[in-house]
Amino acid sequence: MDLKLAGKTVMITGGSKGIGASCAWSFAEEGCALKLVARNGQALDELARQIRGKHNVAVATHALDLRAPADLAQAEALCSDIDIL
Repeated sequence: MDLKLAGKTVMITGGSKGIGASCAWSFAEEGCALKLVARNGQALDELARQIRGKHNVAVATHALDLRAPADLAQAEALCSDIDIL
């Protein structure tokens, strides 16, 4: 399905597994650049590797714990070019 999202930038929190990972795959299929945020950096990097291998999209990973104020501030700083959250 073409939702006309190609070129949009999406930030997905909880993006390393489950619903977040499923959303990442769906948005990548639509041609979106991804910013994936989760606590497990290793799982994020593996997912990013798999997505890049199948789809020609930019995938940035950010291992952050959004319960921690400093990490939340870092995540907020990543939002300047986000089209979809």
